[in-house]
Amino acid sequence: MKRILITIALMSAAVFAGAQDIYSSMDLSGNQYTGTARTMAMGNAFTALGGDLGAISVNPAASAVSHYSQFVVSPGFSLSSTTASFAPTFKPKYGLTYSDFDNTQTHSQSKLRLPNIGSSLFIETGRDEGLTGFSFAVVSNSTGNYLDYFQTGGVNNETSISGAFASAAYGIPQSALKAADAFNYYDLNTIAAYRAYVISPLPGYEDEYYGAAETIDYGSIFTAGPLNQVSRQAITGTKNDLELNMGFNYSDRFMLGFSLGIPSVSYQYEETFIESAKKYTDFPLDDTYLDYITYQYQLNRSVSGVYGKFGAIWLPTETLRLGATFRTPTRYSISEEYDVYQALDLKNKTYSEDEEFGEFSYRLRSPYMVSVGIANTFASRALLSVDYELADYSVMKYTGNSKIYEALNAQNKLFCGLQHMLRVGGELFMTPSFAVRAGYTLTTSPLCYYADALGNTVTVNDFDYSDYRTGRQSLGAKTNVADRLHSVSFGLGYSSPGSFFMDVAARYSTRPTRDFVAYADYIYDDNGNVSVPSPTVRYGGKLWDVLVTFGWRF
Repeated sequence: MKRILITIALMSAAVFAGAQDIYSSMDLSGNQYTGTARTMAMGNAFTALGGDLGAISVNPAASAVSHYSQFVVSPGFSLSSTTASFAPTFKPKYGLTYSDFDNTQTHSQSKLRLPNIGSSLFIETGRDEGLTGFSFAVVSNSTGNYLDYFQTGGVNNETSISGAFASAAYGIPQSALKAADAFNYYDLNTIAAYRAYVISPLPGYEDEYYGAAETIDYGSIFTAGPLNQVSRQAITGTKNDLELNMGFNYSDRFMLGFSLGIPSVSYQYEETFIESAKKYTDFPLDDTYLDYITYQYQLNRSVSGVYGKFGAIWLPTETLRLGATFRTPTRYSISEEYDVYQALDLKNKTYSEDEEFGEFSYRLRSPYMVSVGIANTFASRALLSVDYELADYSVMKYTGNSKIYEALNAQNKLFCGLQHMLRVGGELFMTPSFAVRAGYTLTTSPLCYYADALGNTVTVNDFDYSDYRTGRQSLGAKTNVADRLHSVSFGLGYSSPGSFFMDVAARYSTRPTRDFVAYADYIYDDNGNVSVPSPTVRYGGKLWDVLVTFGWRF
């Protein structure tokens, strides 16, 4: 099975690119709407409904539907559960199969959140026809939740992370890695590996290296013995959209809304890989022995942006409602701080290096989005709503003068396409004060892959822009990645005879299975093909969101 989904290597954090890649741009651009407990319980199928501050993220005309003002606050709780397994290596001829994986582990991570808070003001015009009222709203709604964690590992006697770093350093003189300005020219991982003695120069060579877990025998370099390897990844962070909204109500038949959206993202990523000697006497180093090697990569990302959104809701009959929304591309400004730490622990001494590169800034344009919706009420006691949302991820674009942006934008254009989102929601009033709700959301992946002239699969991870631009790499038939994100939600609502109302909701979301390459492949055959692949982690899981909304109408 080809590694089609995420195959990010530990050594992918290039000094020139920061954390820019097709996956981070998709994470920033995508939306997983939360809103209030009512909108979440109904799968956020609110393009044609409105009347709820959580719905403003879906359709800005939502604020003009109801003839009252309101204030809401929605504290919540998220629980991520991820299952991961480890394949030390596999036979490239046969591809990666489930039988290659072992040591399945499940880990959970939880977080308290505030996915929604906001207020709206509705002003009557005093007219019976035409513009009967208009609204102003300021609301913050969560549109992304990155909470995730996995850990797994196994025994590997064929490759080592130190060997991967040694291979990456090939051709770089020691003097260059020692230089104070090395950060301007070389990858942080390579610099840290050299300075922490995770890699050392081959005897008699200035620009060739071998790893601390490797040995040399008759000119051949290979892993000295079995290694216990552990791969760990932890992610926290959310995306919240602050919306400054204005809506107009025309005779309670047509609602028009506009929003200025200001998304902000707080994102923290930590990646750790540890390999230790299963039998330390297999790894003699100088006058002692190898104990373990630690690699850690940390990324802190702060993001701000701006977009415009336009929406309308039309009631052609007393029960039928139609809605439509258009959202402009978001212009993101992104700042990142990242840090690489490596340590070599021997039986009687320790070497370490902590390389903090500092801040890296760039800009990204996200896709435009359009959505349409239809809803119908039944005897004023029940309603059913269906939404369809479309986004074109191929228009994502990084901005900058560096040549690297040209390659990144080519990747986005070639390997991203349309994303489809289907949302369905229903509500039933058991009494005038109590309601039950349920919803479902299906989201497809915008990722694509190709078949080349020889029938081999070409993913974004196999893509070489310089080869593509010069005609050495060709792309044939295009196929969409079959990933699907499913979410099921349900909830209850209470509305008092006065102004107070309260809603509760829970949502269960599945996450697609993904492959994560622990470090870059570095062992090749005489034809230039990978002969011994590096370890792969296969992981996937689920996310629970629980939300309570307290609201007051006035």
